[in-house]
Amino acid sequence: MNAQNKQCCRYVLSAAITVIFLLGASHSAFAQNKGAITEQEVKDSIVDGWTHSCEKSDDCRVTFDSAVKIAPAVRHTFQVPPATYLTYPVKVNYTTHWNKGTFHLTHHTNAVYYFYRNSFGEWESGMENERTTQEKDEHQDGGTTKTLPKNNPAKTDETQKENKTPAADADENGFPKPDFTELEKYYEIVRYEYKAQVGDNQLYIYLKQKTEQIPYSSWFVQFRDKDGLLISTGNPYGNGITGLNAAPVGELIKASVYTPTEKGMEKVVGAKIVRVKQ
Repeated sequence: MNAQNKQCCRYVLSAAITVIFLLGASHSAFAQNKGAITEQEVKDSIVDGWTHSCEKSDDCRVTFDSAVKIAPAVRHTFQVPPATYLTYPVKVNYTTHWNKGTFHLTHHTNAVYYFYRNSFGEWESGMENERTTQEKDEHQDGGTTKTLPKNNPAKTDETQKENKTPAADADENGFPKPDFTELEKYYEIVRYEYKAQVGDNQLYIYLKQKTEQIPYSSWFVQFRDKDGLLISTGNPYGNGITGLNAAPVGELIKASVYTPTEKGMEKVVGAKIVRVKQ
């Protein structure tokens, strides 16, 4: 009889454990899916991110070239700044239009967007592996025939005139050539490149340390407009350079600094590297 009671208890305990496990899994799936981002919220976020800084005279539009694909929630770690969130991976291809610059159309493809809610309950996202290509629209010489939906008021010829101030010493892409005079006292500049795409608006500098001993310093890039005013920074010294870590003489180093926004870069006519003594 005791053996039968023990056997019965084991069956009951096993059944209880199974029920608890199934309920837990169900609750976990429910919690994961509860409040998941929707297709419309993804589109609204992308459109807002592209158009929020447009001036009234600008023609900024977005068209979606593929369906929005939303994956189940996963924990994702972002590198900059380093943080881990419960995110919803999203894939979607879209094209942006802006009536400024050499190319009006930019195609955004191949990216995975990781959407998560911030402390205010609003959607934010990080992005990886984005590929961008640019082309002229139908209104430009040598442009394509592709037309985006018109959802902004018509602009006059006067408001659509190019207002970019050319840099006095620009590179082949129209960006100002950095003044490396101060940096070259301690480093050999190998090359530099601007990244002007959304999510990676940085200036990368590849360089080599010349001497074993370099004064402890903070390095900044000052992006200035035609009037000599600093652009897009709350620091009076400029935008801080990261990655200038000590390395053996002659070893290649990759440093970077955030540039002003795409709109801000239109006003930049000079970029100078400065050293602040510590």
